Amino acid sequence: MTQVIHVTVKAHAKRPTAIVSVANNGDMVVTVGTLPIMGKANKLLLILLAEYFQVAPSQIVILKGHLSNRKVVQINK
Repeated sequence: MTQVIHVTVKAHAKRPTAIVSVANNGDMVVTVGTLPIMGKANKLLLILLAEYFQVAPSQIVILKGHLSNRKVVQINK
């Protein structure tokens, strides 16, 4: 089963790394406590989403928005 969601990432947030909100359609707002340098924020996002969806980080792919705070993410279950 494959699920595609839209994620808004707030990098270098003062809040801890966490999922802030989840909409009815699955869209998420996530805060990440690291700087978006050399993919660090993306790696942390993948780990956080893997824990939330209870899958391995390798089963989550960023389809669009690698350099943006708005991302389209695919979760393969």
